Amino acid sequence: MKKRIISFIFVVTLLVLLDQVSKYFIKKYFFPFTNITIIKGFFNLIYVKNKGVAFGLLSNLPFIFKKIFLIWIPSFACLALIFYILFAKKISKKAIIGYTLIIAGAIGNLIDRICYGYVVDFFDLYYKNYHWPAFNFADSYITIGIILIAFEIIFHK
Repeated sequence: MKKRIISFIFVVTLLVLLDQVSKYFIKKYFFPFTNITIIKGFFNLIYVKNKGVAFGLLSNLPFIFKKIFLIWIPSFACLALIFYILFAKKISKKAIIGYTLIIAGAIGNLIDRICYGYVVDFFDLYYKNYHWPAFNFADSYITIGIILIAFEIIFHK
């Protein structure tokens, strides 16, 4: 149990630091919507202020609803997942990794929402005129975590 707690705290801290340091550099060295091509025709770095959730959804909600949907609900969900990881009798390593990634991503984006009122997004993947909405490391953690949990649920024996 103690090893699980120490490992969990270490990994979450490391992932959140990577997320926050990357966002710090984007905020420091980019102006909003500044675009730098990394791989022509596929990948740019761009500074986007996302005031909503995934893909900018809910960005036009009144402040009180934003606070509930973008700060309070994710905070309680993180706490519930933390308790589940730490105190579940039977939990696979794949599930622990998935939940840990989701928690680290949620914390990274919560820090942005609380400190700035928006989430800093900067990865821009595209092909010709088709752009995937800009995202960050925290979003990637959440996506990978959800995929791991889905595989665990679908293929768990």
